[in-house]
Amino acid sequence: METKQISPEEAGCWIDGHTGHYGSARLILIATGLGWQDEEALNAAIEYYANWGIVDADWDIDPNYIHDAADDAERWMNDNIAPEGYCFGWEDGEFFLFPFDEGEWLN
Repeated sequence: METKQISPEEAGCWIDGHTGHYGSARLILIATGLGWQDEEALNAAIEYYANWGIVDADWDIDPNYIHDAADDAERWMNDNIAPEGYCFGWEDGEFFLFPFDEGEWLN
């Protein structure tokens, strides 16, 4: 898959806080749609995300794996698709593309 380019106009909230711990799986789905290649993480995220709200879901995956893979996806997004002067990151349970200057979020 070709890596998609992101523009500064796409800055803002990418994952709302209402997704809770499923936000990590959502991040993996977004990153793979943008060109990140990790088939194992994608399959795990699909399974994890598909069980949203199922109280007695039979998990075949470790949720910690999803969260670790999401960290890898976030790093890839920052290294490969974040526009110059911007970075992806979590704040208050939501995932954003933010303007970034000298190690500080710009608000």
